[in-house]
Amino acid sequence: SPPPPSPPPPSPPSPPPSPPSPPSPPASPPPPPAAGSVVIFPGYNLSWVVRMAEGEIEISIDALTNGWVGFGLAELGGMPGADIMVASVSDDGIAQIGDYWASGYFTPQLDESQDWTLVSASQSDSVTSVRATRRLDTNDRQDRSFDPSLPIAHRVIAAIGATDTFVYHAERAPATVDFFNTVADPLAQIKADPNISTLSYRAPDYVIPPQCSTEYGAQAPCTGGIADCIQTCYGTETTYTEFCFPVTLPNSHIVAVEPVVDPRSSRYVHHYQVDLTSATCAERSSGGDDAAEELTIYIAARETGPLALPEAAGFRVGAGTPYSSVVITIHYDNPSAATNVVDASGIDLHYTTLLRPHDAAVLQLGDPNVLLANAPMPPGLSRWDFFCPAVATAAALTQPLTAFARFQHMHKNGARIVSTQYDATFTTLRTSATEYFDFDFQSYHAQDAQQWTISPGDQIVTACYYDTGASSDVKWGLAGQNEMCVDYVYYYPAEPRLSQCGLGVNGLIIGGAVPFQGQEPIAFFNRTFGLPGAESDCVSDADFSHPAVGKCYAFTDALCERYGRDRVNSPPNEPSSAIDACCECRYLPPTCADQTFYSVAAIRETLIQLGEISPDQPIEIEEIDCDAAGEFGVECEEALPAEIRLNNLLPDRAQLALGVCPVSCNACGADITPSQCPPGCVPAKRKRERKLLFSAIPCGFGCEPA
Repeated sequence: SPPPPSPPPPSPPSPPPSPPSPPSPPASPPPPPAAGSVVIFPGYNLSWVVRMAEGEIEISIDALTNGWVGFGLAELGGMPGADIMVASVSDDGIAQIGDYWASGYFTPQLDESQDWTLVSASQSDSVTSVRATRRLDTNDRQDRSFDPSLPIAHRVIAAIGATDTFVYHAERAPATVDFFNTVADPLAQIKADPNISTLSYRAPDYVIPPQCSTEYGAQAPCTGGIADCIQTCYGTETTYTEFCFPVTLPNSHIVAVEPVVDPRSSRYVHHYQVDLTSATCAERSSGGDDAAEELTIYIAARETGPLALPEAAGFRVGAGTPYSSVVITIHYDNPSAATNVVDASGIDLHYTTLLRPHDAAVLQLGDPNVLLANAPMPPGLSRWDFFCPAVATAAALTQPLTAFARFQHMHKNGARIVSTQYDATFTTLRTSATEYFDFDFQSYHAQDAQQWTISPGDQIVTACYYDTGASSDVKWGLAGQNEMCVDYVYYYPAEPRLSQCGLGVNGLIIGGAVPFQGQEPIAFFNRTFGLPGAESDCVSDADFSHPAVGKCYAFTDALCERYGRDRVNSPPNEPSSAIDACCECRYLPPTCADQTFYSVAAIRETLIQLGEISPDQPIEIEEIDCDAAGEFGVECEEALPAEIRLNNLLPDRAQLALGVCPVSCNACGADITPSQCPPGCVPAKRKRERKLLFSAIPCGFGCEPA
């Protein structure tokens, strides 16, 4: 018989019971409220409490007035682009509060959404007291947010009125306020460091000229016999004065620049620039510094404040460097021709001999050399785009740059400035905009207070918007009534071959300027703060046109794809045609505008580095067509007297002295139809190629004069 079956294996022992779960940690207590107080001006006290858990702020104002009180969050420090609260208490004790926004120096407009809540208001002994609350972020385009992540203090404005009627203020002042108690004094740590020393430079009691009596651009020694000082007139009310000081230091790093504005003359000191130079002060005063090496280290307006560099970088100066002098150039504006105004403004340079890992430098974008000087601006609204193309950064940079600050600069007609950084495929990497530019309040850009990267092959478009009103007399230039467009970017490590990139000739500079014109300010300026219906980064095809390719409706999917962009809300392969179908190809990579006017040496070096030509290969050039330039009101010899352009890069003879693509007939697309050509133009009968940078891209038929 078979053997009996084996007994089943014993069951495994039961696992021991799990230990009890530890008790959950107690919930973190809500963050304590941030609170503080400050005197904005004598007779105006502001205090606040931030309740992060509730996402709201409560402010209290005690102001010496029986009229209205106002408080606002500003973009730069003035009224343009400000979010404003106004409150008042009538004689019979009735309190009112209003939420407003301002687009300029005129009566603010009432918000469509009223987001301030009045807690209490009273009036006694000529003091008006107001308490009000608001969400930190209202998600309202007519409000600015109280942002705890902002790495700098908030810019605020305060004002009081003489009566309860909301009209022009009796007194006002700007200020900066750290509502969240998180912003450290940028100079406190530097001044406390025993390894950091300070050099102080001041204008030696300089008397500001009441009115320039010499011709535009004429230089002369400073009045009063001040040594190492040169003053230059630009118009009757603007003087640029250079004060030169010798620098004798061991090999050092400048780690902070602190402006010191003389209160006696602050209203006349508009802005100033600080440069290190290899020229001696005697050479600079005698005009013998043409070959000097220079390094810009600071650009400031009177409200700008100090610049403290990151711990990894400093501006190199002293023994072992070429720099032997520091030059402070102050832009004085004296439109009232005031006399006997004495100025002793200047700077403090904080430096250390304990060298940091990197040297810092400044990259100037736009039109840094003001090569458009004397060229006319059109009346009304205009936008000028300046290009720093990929070929320039690819040729000049051997490694990525770390940028850490930005200062955007225009003059009195400036309305908005925006720099957009793209990679080599024209994908947007970063946009930095001053939406409501204010000539009287220029400062370091708040959104660029944190570091970012500029890589080889990146390209940057700097767009400057202007509103000259009905005037047709505005020109480009250095005077306050003239216009400029410069975007200063602070970065490290220093790259001497890319100190400037935009319109001009200096080393590897390649750039251009393309003007646009529009009619309706809200759509043309393309701002995000203001009217609720204003769309960001999109304008209607009625208000926008590109001089190279026409209006937004001229873009097909194929053309957009060619330029590395997409259209918005448009059926496939059909042109955009409606206001809500704006084309994102608006910011085009440069067509004929990315090649303007270069020196032979600069373009040859670029071509050799890219392997496009051999060192001994000639390049074909041709002179500017000054007759064509004259048709657009540009005096060719005045604007760019010695510049040339490359025939093999600029096939279109119709390009003009300002780098403007032909406005009339230069539409460029795969299959241009008669309706896509501007008035007076017809589809071209022959195909052609337009060379963009150093790559030929088929242009299709394009348009030509009818």
